[in-house]
Amino acid sequence: SCRRFSGTAWLDAGNGATLRQTGPLTLEAWVHNSDLALAGKPRVLSKKPSEAAAEGYSLAYSPTQHDLIVAGSGPDLGLADAADLGNTWHWVGATIDGATARTYPDGEEITTDSSVTPLAA
Repeated sequence: SCRRFSGTAWLDAGNGATLRQTGPLTLEAWVHNSDLALAGKPRVLSKKPSEAAAEGYSLAYSPTQHDLIVAGSGPDLGLADAADLGNTWHWVGATIDGATARTYPDGEEITTDSSVTPLAA
């Protein structure tokens, strides 16, 4: 089923061992942004306690900057800076493999910055 979030709410999947990845990883979600003026980089999926945390991973979208963002374990961000998702449903995905990230809005790879910190549990 579909969940609606205001940008300040989330579902917590816990911290099980299967979510503490250190190898190649694929993240994907269906997103629909109804607030095109929403500031910041709201996270779509995240296992990071903060944006610059030294562990975890995240997938985020900035509606005002049109950035699809994937982060590994650290402050470096993989980025697609032309991902204008508008206010309709889109499939977004990202991969992290070592220090390389790729972003895939609607299945098209449009990464403009692929350098990320490798994953650490």
